[in-house]
Amino acid sequence: MSGLSARMVAPFLSWTLSPGFSMTCSSIEPDMQMIRQPLSLRIHILCLLTVLYIPSAAIGGAITDMVSDESAHWVAHEGGLYLLSASREPEMITSLKSVRIMGLAMGRSQHLAFAGGMPGRQGIGGFLWFEESSSQIPEILMTECDDDVLYRCATLNGESGMVAAGESGTVYEIHRSGMAIESRAVLHHPSGTILGFDYDKELKILAIGGRDGVLGVYQPGTEPFQWKEVFSAADHSDGITSIAIDHDQRGIYSGSRDGKVRFHNLSGRLIRTWSGIGKIRVSLEDQMRNSSVLHIGLRKPAGHHRIVCSTSCGILVELQSDQSIWRRYPVDPVDPIYKFILSDQGAKTIRFQNHQVEWSQHPWLPTD
Repeated sequence: MSGLSARMVAPFLSWTLSPGFSMTCSSIEPDMQMIRQPLSLRIHILCLLTVLYIPSAAIGGAITDMVSDESAHWVAHEGGLYLLSASREPEMITSLKSVRIMGLAMGRSQHLAFAGGMPGRQGIGGFLWFEESSSQIPEILMTECDDDVLYRCATLNGESGMVAAGESGTVYEIHRSGMAIESRAVLHHPSGTILGFDYDKELKILAIGGRDGVLGVYQPGTEPFQWKEVFSAADHSDGITSIAIDHDQRGIYSGSRDGKVRFHNLSGRLIRTWSGIGKIRVSLEDQMRNSSVLHIGLRKPAGHHRIVCSTSCGILVELQSDQSIWRRYPVDPVDPIYKFILSDQGAKTIRFQNHQVEWSQHPWLPTD
């Protein structure tokens, strides 16, 4: 397909997705059964889609990823990709109803990378961008990735390179040049599905984590599609679900289903562990249960280094960078907090509740 409008594409994009996560208080497990189909053909697809306004009543379900630039937030959701800003109603950037977008990464302004899957063709990775800042029509270039649904992604440079993590544990590198796009498998994590994933452009470090609790760290080679291992660490007792690279502290935070966050330096040495993240009472007998760490965010407002985590039981906490203790934000534990955004004012969480977009602002906890 090439140069198609949203109206032309819509008849072919009518497949409906079921809810995408099976959740308990102590675990998060992606359910991709609806899009596991044999790969019959590798297709490079270019489509031009019109921005569509979607009434808020059409929005509902789980958020799979979220990124932000200076003016707006981009939210990958069960129902599509949305642009949210304070000055307008939610807009669906592209319906792509046969593609479930699982991961987003911000490039330069008005440039996104995305990863996901579609029925019968499996993994999808690609780019979305606007040719002009005033344009309301984004261009989309995407490619399939060898029978492998993609969960997470990161940009390698401003707008033309990305890496994405596959369901099988394979990492793909994807590049576009003009309207041409190429993808190759470059790494493989033996445990299968990669849920922890981050790339730092300054340090040129890729960190990944899977179901076996092993953290793998890699650097790109001098040529595209070449990577070398820096170190691996098997310190978690359960699967890694979130990763954040800290270029200021020159280290890597990894969160897990074991309710712990660990910090390794770039040589692979374990520096610090925070345990029992987001424990909550689950019975009248005051039993305690860990919850999975779903997201880790870093920010340095007013010179204070902030490390914030969210969990599958709806807890938002801040880690003390120099001590193995954490403090909880006053958030009622209700729904899992898959993603949040940090600013100089604090943490902002988002959820779609009763078909409405709900933002919650959580000011920074006082410093000691």
